[in-house]
Amino acid sequence: LQMQVSDRPELKAYVDRIIEASERGSSISRQLLIFSRPDQATFSPLSLSNAISELQEMLRHFLPKTVAISVDTAAGTGLVMGDPGQIHQALLNLALNAGDAMANNGTLAIRVFSVSADFIAARFSADTGVPHAAVSVSDTGTGMDEAMIAKIFDPFFSTKEKGKGTGLGLAMVHGIMKNHNGFIDVQSAPGAGTTFTLFFPAAAGIEPDALPAEASAVQNHTGTILVVDDEQVLREMLFEFLSDSGYIVHTAGNGTEALALFRSHRGAIDLVITDLGMPGMGGEELYRQLRTIDAGIRVMVSSGYVEGTTKEQLLQSGISGILEKPYRLNAIREEIITVMGKTT
Repeated sequence: LQMQVSDRPELKAYVDRIIEASERGSSISRQLLIFSRPDQATFSPLSLSNAISELQEMLRHFLPKTVAISVDTAAGTGLVMGDPGQIHQALLNLALNAGDAMANNGTLAIRVFSVSADFIAARFSADTGVPHAAVSVSDTGTGMDEAMIAKIFDPFFSTKEKGKGTGLGLAMVHGIMKNHNGFIDVQSAPGAGTTFTLFFPAAAGIEPDALPAEASAVQNHTGTILVVDDEQVLREMLFEFLSDSGYIVHTAGNGTEALALFRSHRGAIDLVITDLGMPGMGGEELYRQLRTIDAGIRVMVSSGYVEGTTKEQLLQSGISGILEKPYRLNAIREEIITVMGKTT
């Protein structure tokens, strides 16, 4: 819808608010999942600068226009081995907390820089022997006193008004940094704002992740895709998006219906995208059944949350790709292009 109304600002404003509400709901769910399963992380090479550039666009929707956003990064810098979802969640939490602390007026400053192993040893009494990539998130808000700083990482402790916060955000950030063998520094004083700084062990000789490509209105591709999901809204959304992109699309609401469609179009379907959790026959069982009909069929699965070990097991079993809900259409498009280009 956002792509369809890009030239109609009076409608786009409503769409932006829907996206903002959806992102906030997704963010809360992801916080709870990460907090309850802190050890589930999949590490890969990434650039903190790239992560912040992606976050910056999202913050324009989340923060009031009266809050100025200042970002100081260099493309591709701050290279670490990390879990992209967890690092994104940690930075998002810090940025949103900073926005709340400024009462809708002030400056949010995010900076990426490097520190030496000697700095880490002196500041945290930790002899890591490696330099660290750091990202600081600063606000010009109300600040905190020492008593408050001593409690901020406790689960369910919140400085916000009743109903304005869960008290999980900073506890989760603390857990994420432990997962990454990193450190957190907090500098604050009443009336002087707050700066949180995250320190990650730097990684050398790796290729960082790339920024996601911008979604375009229409992509002309060829191939036939079967979309399987018990949620009608998601089936319809993917049908419209993939059809507009040039694919031939079939849809099914459950595994049994999908198998019947696959048999009737045997040899004509290039890719199956199926939800993992469906009543009756779930995505994993559907994949096994499809393989008995066509051993070379490409299958992508989607889910709201897939634990790291489960994700590895799915990929090792032959699943071609994993999509996370809520869907990001540009991510779906890029993943489909990658999977469709693989040889079986």
